[in-house]
Amino acid sequence: MLFKKTVREGPALVVGDAGRTLRDLRVRVYTIPNSQTGPLSSDQPRGEYTISRDESAAEKPGDKPGDAKPSDAKPSDAKLSDAKPSDAKSGGAVDAAAPSYLHGMVIGGTTLFVAVHGAGEGAVPSFDFNPKDETLTPLVRDAAPGLNSPTALAFDSRDGGKTGTLAVGQMGQTGDKPDSILAFYGPRSGKPLLHLPAGLRDLVALAYSPSLNNSRQLYALDFAWTDAAAGGLFRLDSTVDGLKPAISPTRILPLAHPAAMAFAADGTLYLVEFGAGKPGTASGRLLRVQIPSNSAAGTGSK
Repeated sequence: MLFKKTVREGPALVVGDAGRTLRDLRVRVYTIPNSQTGPLSSDQPRGEYTISRDESAAEKPGDKPGDAKPSDAKPSDAKLSDAKPSDAKSGGAVDAAAPSYLHGMVIGGTTLFVAVHGAGEGAVPSFDFNPKDETLTPLVRDAAPGLNSPTALAFDSRDGGKTGTLAVGQMGQTGDKPDSILAFYGPRSGKPLLHLPAGLRDLVALAYSPSLNNSRQLYALDFAWTDAAAGGLFRLDSTVDGLKPAISPTRILPLAHPAAMAFAADGTLYLVEFGAGKPGTASGRLLRVQIPSNSAAGTGSK
């Protein structure tokens, strides 16, 4: 992830490191110089931060429930810059030697959100980024409580990140059932706004398209562990099931085990596809995708 505006030579690069156990979850910050003569050294970050997982979430006022929509999430009045470090008590014993996973990160204004899980529980810790010295300060302990395996994050804002909505995807069980969950939270308080079935098997990535007519479309990747032919890039549209809000996923592009994606400012989508090749074969691809503004199923072009 990139924090583009810093006071040093260039943008700050934020890298997540899952490590092998819960004790090893870290976030590292590097400075990318404007003129680079060689690759950055991974063992020389400007800062390194351990993601502690023995605190619980602290609720804070300021988020408006009920505004979140999959295709047009409304900003809450939560100000990220007003968030204070959590004084929450310990959340109980955690097996720190258990395998851990760092699935995704997203930047909202000057706040970094990280999706992690391990030992049967998950959390979305958040950090405030100080561009003056490129340091991270822990904020709300869990920005998305209630999810035990968050795998995807996206942030929607129309005012430069001062307010907004945090979208969180949970993969669920690996199998044929479409049991993934899409949830929306107030980024300041961690207050849940909306939890909905996503209609996908294994949701591993979320991304909002650049704003078009003051509206941003939410897209998702379905890894589809047990059936590569069922995976792909999906557009998530808001709909109504009876009197309740719901999500209608539309597959834009079939993909074999897609894993990550990001939009460029011009609307071009870049994504990573593992492919369905046998272990040890070079089946992965980095794809550039053009999505029409009125995209229907199968209209994405690579």
